[in-house]
Formats: sequence, structure tokens, C-alpha cells
Amino acid sequence: MAYSDGTIQDYLEAIASRKPTPGGGSVAALTGALGAALGQMVGVYTSGKKYTEVEEQARAIVAATAERQAALVRYINEDCTAYDKVSEAMGLPKETDEQKDLRRAAMQEAFVGAMAVPMEICRESLGLLRSLKELVPIGNKNLGSDIGVAALLAAAAFEGAKFNVEINLGSIKDAQVVQTAREEVNGAHKEAIGLRNKIVAQVTAAIGLS
Repeated sequence: MAYSDGTIQDYLEAIASRKPTPGGGSVAALTGALGAALGQMVGVYTSGKKYTEVEEQARAIVAATAERQAALVRYINEDCTAYDKVSEAMGLPKETDEQKDLRRAAMQEAFVGAMAVPMEICRESLGLLRSLKELVPIGNKNLGSDIGVAALLAAAAFEGAKFNVEINLGSIKDAQVVQTAREEVNGAHKEAIGLRNKIVAQVTAAIGLS
């Protein structure tokens, strides 16, 4: 089922039910998509006489953020599909040695796929945070709080997806795959948290909070 094509209520009910999907990875993707949509809104409103000098830059940020939103919406569904493949692999017969070997191989392939989707969510969320950082100093001053919410959502999407990367890495036997993925996600996590903190600090100062 393409949850991104259904209603919000249907999606919430599916999450709350006794079904393996959608789960945390899918929700992380939706969270990032919401942040991207808010970022676009701020960019769209950064136009007119007061913003003539930065309007072109704002349009570029809107375009980049729209692409990230589209990717994150795809991952709402793709995360579910990836986990379904894990479930399918786990359900394969394991009575003979040959069947056990085939099952193990299928499970490893499925775990790598289940790790790859949240990794992409991390990448898109980090890219979104970079765009939001560019938007903060030029964005419509009346929408500072919206940029702040967008940054918090993007960071939450990253951290949620990182959990899903890590849980799948725990089941992957290929040491090189695990090392490469862990190095990337840990390095990206440091940048993502740094960006979130900078954006929140800038927004806090701009809207007069202590």
C-alpha cells in the first residue's frame, strides 16, 4: 500500500495497529517531508519588495527543498517495502541445509536493503538542514518560527532514521558494509546536530526568546 497516497488518518491508524509496517523509518521520512514543506513555505514567502535581493536565492532553496520532500515522501513507502522483504526472508523454509543457506542469504540481502532506506532518509534530512541554514538569514522575518520547526523536524527525521540504520546494521554480517555505513551516519549525525543547534539559536535570537 502506498501510504503517501492515503489519508493522514489511515496512516496513523496503520502505525497504531498490530502491523509490522509502517514503523519508525517510515515515520522519520514523513517527519522530514513535513520539515521540507515548511521550509518551502518560508522560501515562497521570501519575495517582493523587501526581499528583492535574496529572492533568487530563496527560489533556489525552494527548488532544492521540493526535491528533498519528494524523495522523503517516496521513502515513507519504500521503508515499509524494505521491511516487508525482511519479513519475507525470515519466513522462508529452513528445514534443509540448502534452505537454511538460501534463507540466510536472503535475510542478509533484506537487512542491507532495510538499512539503505533510512540511510537515504538521513542524507535527505541532512541536506534539508543545510538548506534551512541558508534560509535563516534571508527568510521572511515573519516566519522565523516556521524555519525553527522545520529544522527540528529535519533533525528528528535524521535521528529517527539513524536509529533504523543502526538496528539493521546489528544484523548485517558484512563487516565492510557495517563499517562504511556507520562511519557515514556518525559523521553526518555530528553535522546534523550542529546545524540544528545553529538554526535554533538563530531563530531563538531572531524572534526575541531568551
